[in-house]
Amino acid sequence: MATHQIKTSQFVYFRYQRDNFGESAALKQKIEDLVSELEDPRDVILDLSSLAIINTGEARAFAQLAVALKSMGKLLRVIPSSQVRRSFAGFGLHKIGSVVLYDDEQAFVREVKKLAGQAS
Repeated sequence: MATHQIKTSQFVYFRYQRDNFGESAALKQKIEDLVSELEDPRDVILDLSSLAIINTGEARAFAQLAVALKSMGKLLRVIPSSQVRRSFAGFGLHKIGSVVLYDDEQAFVREVKKLAGQAS
């Protein structure tokens, strides 16, 4: 499993790449650690653009993160592949009020630029 995490004052960027499906337990622990570190709540950007599909264990970990962020009034901003987008729908993750699914990386970048312009 490869993860990459960047923290700023506005958000936490978390990129997840899976080497094999047995890594769901390790992902669950990483997500739990991430939630516990959000003492100053901020949006989480979850980059899943390199995945072809998510499994049940991964879906549970992402749901846990989305629910925690919802309780903090923050968003889980997901950059999915088209297959992961369908998986989010299949697992019902897109219905959690804090989840924002982008069409692709370019759509995410456009929104970030738009939000940055509003903050100026």
